[in-house]
Formats: sequence, structure tokens, C-alpha cells
Amino acid sequence: MNKSKKAIIVGASSGIGKALARELVKNNYFVGITGRRDALLLKLKKEHPEQIHYVTSDCTKSYALEDIEKLTKELGGLDLFIISAGRGALNLKLDFDLEDKINKLNVIAFTNLVNWGMLFFEKQGFGHLANISSVASQRGGGLAPAYHASKAYQASYFEGMAQRAAHSKSNIYITDIRPGFVRTPMLQGKEMFWTSTKEKAAVQIVNAIKKKKLPIYGDGKQIRDWLYVNDHVRALLIVALKGQIGETYNIGGNNEVQNIEVVEKICDILNILIPERLNGLDSYRELITFVQDRPGHDVRYAIDNTKIKTNLGWMPKENFKSGMQKTVEWYLGNLSWSENIQNGSYKLERLGVKL
Repeated sequence: MNKSKKAIIVGASSGIGKALARELVKNNYFVGITGRRDALLLKLKKEHPEQIHYVTSDCTKSYALEDIEKLTKELGGLDLFIISAGRGALNLKLDFDLEDKINKLNVIAFTNLVNWGMLFFEKQGFGHLANISSVASQRGGGLAPAYHASKAYQASYFEGMAQRAAHSKSNIYITDIRPGFVRTPMLQGKEMFWTSTKEKAAVQIVNAIKKKKLPIYGDGKQIRDWLYVNDHVRALLIVALKGQIGETYNIGGNNEVQNIEVVEKICDILNILIPERLNGLDSYRELITFVQDRPGHDVRYAIDNTKIKTNLGWMPKENFKSGMQKTVEWYLGNLSWSENIQNGSYKLERLGVKL
């Protein structure tokens, strides 16, 4: 057991926590799980009796930390501590008792767990502290005000832990994970097309924890001419409306950039837009890795767009910097689209027609 990493998940009887436990086992972790529902924890342990340890515990109670320490001893150490316990509910009537229950778990118990994990890893000299928060932390919510506010507290508190870890220069990683809408028991109502499965969320979270690399072919000095999509669309329209029949018009952005520069630019943008996902890194550039170049890799693509500029008056409005900024922002705002590309559910649909 000592050769494998050890993780504890608080709140693993269902939802993301349960899916995370399964995913970590696939990644050769020994996993300690806690939660209030003994039968569900036992059922999960039976799936992997050698790799999963569990203790039934309520993290809002005074004995919660004793149970965490017990699990840590059973595992023989701790490398990764994940807080996945949380509570949320619609509260249109502003019932204080309901808000109080949410805050006791999402604020008070959360703080107790984070402090324990941070102090444990500081004493140990290394470790990874992660929290499953929510995009609800980004703004207030009139339908569930306490839930949104409590998640904002978690995001701010975790930012403080990240600063503490950075200041101490210790080998402690802090990861604040803010999923969108995930189909779990907490999400009330019927299944909705814009929600993600807890299994998919778990895979993404583990990938973040593992810091997946950004591969670059060869030395990355291959050159491509980059054109922002809106500029391309404008050019096509101008050619269709004003172009001469039988003529050929090259459409290019006058943005010849090396592949390595492209990836570095994307990393720099992400450093600003989502610094909370750096996962202990100083920059996303640290994820860049060079792999063997593919055979016959073209060194340079270039487009001479003089004709369309001179004859039709078209010019790109975006340069490489501004176009890449808008592109990254679009992808971050439409993650479900790119996920469908990666998982194969996108089947080359175009213009509303399936091919």
C-alpha cells in the first residue's frame, strides 16, 4: 500500500464524491471515504475492498476530525484530501432554519476540514488539498441565496489557503474546483440537457489534479497563419456578394505564429482568466511538454491575401493576440461543446444536419 498514493474524500456516499472515489481507484489510489450514509459507503467499499477504506461520519459533528485522523492512519498516510461534502436548496421563503443548516455544513464544517487538512500537510511538508465548490461562487443567487454565498466564502477561503501555501514555499498544492451543473441528488428537478454527469465531472477533476500535459510536436517552431473566425466569415460574405465569378481569393490573417508561441499565449490567457485552476503551478506554461515530431510535419503555412484586400477591400479586424483572447474566452464559456468533441458524442453535425 505504501507505494500508492492515498486520498480521503469527505462526502463520498453519493454524487461527485462517489464518482471521484471510483476514478481515483482507477488511477491506483488507496481511498478513504466518509459520509453520513453507512449503507452507501459500504456498497462502494465492496466494489474495491482492497483499495477503499471507509468510516461513517457527519462532518458537522465534533468528532468529525477524529474520524478523518482514523482513516489517515488506516491508509498509512495522506497525499490528497478532497472536500466534497456540501448542501444546497431552493429557499424562496427565506427560511432561516434551512439557511442555517446550509451554512453549518458549507461554511463552519468546511472551514474546520480545510484547516485540519492544511495544518496536516504543513506538518508533513507536502500534500494536495482540494475542494469541490461550484460556479455558484461567482455571483449571488436569488433562488438559493445561502448556497451561493457559502460557495463564495469557500472560494475566498481557498484563495487564502493558496496564498498561505505560496508564502510558505511548501510543497502543498491547493485546488479550488468549481463545476457547473452536475446531475447529482443536490440538483433538484428532472434531468436537464445542459447538465454534466457526475462521472464526467469526476474524470475532469482527476485530470486537473494530475496536471495533464500540453504536448508540442518537435521543437514547436512550425509556423501557421492564424485567422479569427469572425474575420473569416466576413471574408466569405464579401467574396459571395462582391467577388468576380471565376476568380480565386486567398483569405489569410497576416498572423504567422510558431506553434509554441500559440500554446504559450493560450497559457498566459488562462493564467489570468482561471488562476484558481493552476493547481500549485506558477503558470500553465509548466504543463507544456515536447513530444516526438510527426513524420512530414509541414514547417510553414502562409497565405497571401493581397488580392482580397486590394480588390474587395477586406481586412482582418483581429490580430493574433485579440483573436486568441476571444477564442479562449469562448471555449471557457462553452465547455460542453468541446467536451462533446472529446468524448465522441459530436458526429460532424453541420448546419443542423447530421452526416
